[in-house]
Amino acid sequence: MSKSGFLKFGAVVGAIAATVAGTAAIANRSAEQNEEAMFAGDHPENTGFGLGNLPGMDSFPTAPTKDTSPEDTVADLVAKALSEINEGTEDQKAAALEEAKAKAELLAAEERIAAAEKAAAEARAAAEKAEQELKRMENIVLHAESRINNIEYSLFDSLRLHLRQYLPELRKTAEALAALDVLACFAEVGSMNNYIRPEVDSGDEIMIKDGRHPVIEQSMDEHLFIANDLLLDREEHSMLLITGPNMSGKSTYMRQTALIVLMAQMGCFVPASQARIGVVDR
Repeated sequence: MSKSGFLKFGAVVGAIAATVAGTAAIANRSAEQNEEAMFAGDHPENTGFGLGNLPGMDSFPTAPTKDTSPEDTVADLVAKALSEINEGTEDQKAAALEEAKAKAELLAAEERIAAAEKAAAEARAAAEKAEQELKRMENIVLHAESRINNIEYSLFDSLRLHLRQYLPELRKTAEALAALDVLACFAEVGSMNNYIRPEVDSGDEIMIKDGRHPVIEQSMDEHLFIANDLLLDREEHSMLLITGPNMSGKSTYMRQTALIVLMAQMGCFVPASQARIGVVDR
């Protein structure tokens, strides 16, 4: 026999061995079931005591038989397959080899499908378990957040009810702290930026000498902002006409005057070397 023929013969032998193993397993299961059926229970009226006399034996499963029986050994099947291959024609030999190859491939495919189905089932079980765990954790988190909110509101409500009796003292303390905070900020800004204390009276004159814009000078380097003077009253200097090109400082000059007046009336030092502010309502 040539090498290729020997390989083909090996494939046939493998397929026949797998078939025999399956058939033998089925035959063993059938024999065990028949033996259990024979000796299960008492049959006082059954004088024959045969398998055919047992109830339901007309539909009892039997081992499938084809060309071979469960008693055939692998050696018999191999000999039979070898005789068929040796005695048959070339076409028959090729057909037998192809059939054996197809059976072997079918068995391998069934095994792969079974393995894939098992893996898929395990993956589905793992996914279901993970989903259940996620739902459980989600419930824990949602309920925990709700409990935290309830506890926070309960504590806040208790604190509010407890402090209600101290409202007058709390208001006075808050007002004092607010005034202290504002005055401390005024003192810090005036000391850091070289502000002066303005003169505030009941007259109608606004006199500012070496005035500076309190915001713009903070964004510029030192000594780059050019200070300027202002004099307004209701007699000789009731209106000023300011001219100049764009971006020359006209709006800055007007806003600077307004800011200095507001700072003086609210009790803050002002950015100037001298300032006298009268009554201003607009």
